[in-house]
Amino acid sequence: MEGRKGDHVRIAVDAAQDSGPQGIGFDQVHLINDPLSDINLADIDLSAKLLGRRISLPLIISCMTGGYEGALALNRELALAAQSERVPIGVGSVRAGLEKDALRPTFSIVRKIATSVPVISNIGAQQLVKGGPDLAKRAVEIVDADALAIHFNKVQEAVMPEGETKMRGTRVALKKAVAGLKVPCIAKETGSGMSREVAEAFKRIGFKFLDVAGSGGTNFASIEARRATEAGNAERASMGRLFSAWGIPTAASVIEVSSVPGLKVIASGGIRNGLEAAKAIVLGADYVGVARPILEQVVKGGSSSVASWIKNFSRELRVAMFLVGADSTEALKRKPVVVTGGLYAWAKSRGIGVERYSTR
Repeated sequence: MEGRKGDHVRIAVDAAQDSGPQGIGFDQVHLINDPLSDINLADIDLSAKLLGRRISLPLIISCMTGGYEGALALNRELALAAQSERVPIGVGSVRAGLEKDALRPTFSIVRKIATSVPVISNIGAQQLVKGGPDLAKRAVEIVDADALAIHFNKVQEAVMPEGETKMRGTRVALKKAVAGLKVPCIAKETGSGMSREVAEAFKRIGFKFLDVAGSGGTNFASIEARRATEAGNAERASMGRLFSAWGIPTAASVIEVSSVPGLKVIASGGIRNGLEAAKAIVLGADYVGVARPILEQVVKGGSSSVASWIKNFSRELRVAMFLVGADSTEALKRKPVVVTGGLYAWAKSRGIGVERYSTR
């Protein structure tokens, strides 16, 4: 497991890593310029509230790593940046830390440093089927988390040789975990997106937060294809390449999930800058999660590089809000938007938001 986690980080930051052919869809989302807005750029309020804590902007350092020797340094630097910039932070799947005491610090280091921002733990849905509510509680305790992300990565599990594809009993296990925890649970995809129907099902189970993690970002089918190629496993490599385009693009997934009332939506999956974040929020997201660009920064220059990247992301989001005339993230959600091309066709074919996204 430790070797696999190290492989994932190494390949994810490789510039040659293929994120898949679909794209995330935000090139077909067009914000409306407002030259007459009566606001000052410097007065725009980017702050938001998540899990009972005030954060500087609606950005989450997405769940990424932990569980191998090199992860301690990475998570330490990520936590330093999260604390200094007042943004939430998630950790990678804590399964390794629960199974091996020596690896617990690679996760617990995050809360020790990021003391005043939301910290999100992370465990796989398949592990909950076997481990039950007690595993969920231990997953929260290992990082003293404010929430537990339960991740779903079916395409990765189906492609990689070590994959766990037994999911019978998942809904029962999820209901028990959600009901048994004192902190909220976040249903989190890992690169294949979520539909309206799945969002409704998660809501019935008891989830209040969904992280769509749509296709077009870090592509675990491609990562597993690369790992299989390096291991000389031609069959698994071929399977990974075949399913590298699988999933719902991030923008489409935000449209789908935000059509279900009563849920807080985290848009993640390939978002790279503040302008794309603004588009996600206008489409219905409450927060934006970013992983690979931040991982690249922490590998390159530690917490200072991550903090600089977050500051620039914040400036980009602020300028986008200034241009559409939104003085807060809540005001941004109410701004008009035009959706074109394949994304509009997607929304129309699914009967979601067509009146709002009309190109007329």
